[in-house]
Amino acid sequence: MFDELMRALLQQLVPFLPVLVPLAVAPRFIVWGRCPAFATEADHVFAWSRRGPTIVSNGQALCRDHNRSKSNLRPPWWYVRGLERRRTAYFPAGASVRVLARMSAEERAARAVPSRRARH
Repeated sequence: MFDELMRALLQQLVPFLPVLVPLAVAPRFIVWGRCPAFATEADHVFAWSRRGPTIVSNGQALCRDHNRSKSNLRPPWWYVRGLERRRTAYFPAGASVRVLARMSAEERAARAVPSRRARH
């Protein structure tokens, strides 16, 4: 009985899922429309304060208000996928559009600080 009621309820809600899912998952990440304000700030998709790397693949441009409201929240998977999809429109052909929360081996090597030689 309960399963039938849930199935009926879900069938009625299917047309509204694009609106309901963001509200239930992360209210601050309602991004179904585009912000009309100019993107004036660079932002880490995966927050720097939560060990998100400062690399191009982890960056996005946001307006000041959205950057402040995002704070250091971890973005939901569908937000990241949407950003990757939008990047295909303005990234150079052949460039990776992936949003990465980790540095590659090459990026780590480029930032490595040479160790001091032991003094005798």
